[in-house]
Amino acid sequence: MSDSENTNKELPRRSDDWLIAIFNAVPHSIFVKNQSLAYTHVNPAMERLFGKPASELIGKTDETLFGPEAGRRSRELDIRVLDGEIVKVEVTKPVNGVPVTFHVVKVPLRAATGEIVGLCGVASDITESKKAKQELERIRDELERRVQERTAELTRANERLLEQIEERRQVEQKLEIHQQQLRTLASQLSLTEQRERWKIATGLHDRVGQNLAFSLLKLQSVHQGEHRADLKKTLGGVCGYIKKSIQEIRTLIFDLGSPILYQDGFEPALKDWLTEHIEKVHGIACEYRDDGQPKPLDDDIMVLLFDSVREVLVNVVKHAGAKKIKVNIYRDDDNMEIIVEDDGIGFDTAAAGITPGRSGGFGLFSIRERLDYIHGRFEIKSGHGRGTKITLRVPLKNA
Repeated sequence: MSDSENTNKELPRRSDDWLIAIFNAVPHSIFVKNQSLAYTHVNPAMERLFGKPASELIGKTDETLFGPEAGRRSRELDIRVLDGEIVKVEVTKPVNGVPVTFHVVKVPLRAATGEIVGLCGVASDITESKKAKQELERIRDELERRVQERTAELTRANERLLEQIEERRQVEQKLEIHQQQLRTLASQLSLTEQRERWKIATGLHDRVGQNLAFSLLKLQSVHQGEHRADLKKTLGGVCGYIKKSIQEIRTLIFDLGSPILYQDGFEPALKDWLTEHIEKVHGIACEYRDDGQPKPLDDDIMVLLFDSVREVLVNVVKHAGAKKIKVNIYRDDDNMEIIVEDDGIGFDTAAAGITPGRSGGFGLFSIRERLDYIHGRFEIKSGHGRGTKITLRVPLKNA
């Protein structure tokens, strides 16, 4: 007989040995019950659980080991197993007066004929893992509670922040409204001031200036026909004073505003002011170009624009050191655009706090504010040694 044949004949006996070894070694309680639901077999793990030898457990029922109530619940499950059902359940039973939670699996035991003769069960002590799970659940619930509380706090803080932001927005909005009102008031005051200046300039030109000119003509006629040396000398001095007064009044009129502005319009007044004031008084060459298109302006805008251009030219005279000024006027759709260029020293707009589209200095700042008020635009482009280019843009009448 071969060794393999000997080995095969020994397998059933060795399998029993292995089953017994597993039965004894498994750390979970393994038990067998008969049809009367009394224990017939228990493994060492169950002996350790109860702290009793198998001889004191075999023949006992669950009512004896666990008490009436736990025994009753266990019997109900066992009856289902004896009816052929496999039961998997989690139960808590008192063991030696201490509650122990088990995960139990019970299966029916059948004879060779298929008849159910009892049941076999495996009970795993999950008390500690159950406690750990419950502790984890408690910690999780506590964390959720804290998260909810923190979320509620953050929500309230966010709501308060939003309320503060809204309050700040309203304050800033009111401030912007007040600033706009101040700008409007400043522009209105500026327009009122300009109207008064034009009124004074017109009065000086139409009344005082003409009267002095008429007096000068009369005195000149007397002076030219008089032969007495002393009277002629006296009248000559008077004529000189009147000529000087007329020149001073004319200068004052140009400083206040040209009457030609109301009589002939913006372009002739600007050209006259360039010729009379910039070229003759300051000796700076001026080049004036007009595209010849009609450019109707409201009176207030015309006055404001003339005053703004004059302010720009005065700045050129005072600060640019220019030898030549170019003034171009043209119509662009529903707007008039004026470009003033000089060949002066220029300046760094960034260093001066000025960027293209913005203005610097109180006078230029005032121009920008006034043009903003009438929906116009004011731009400066300059650089050291590159001169300066200033653009003023205003809406035309009925645009």
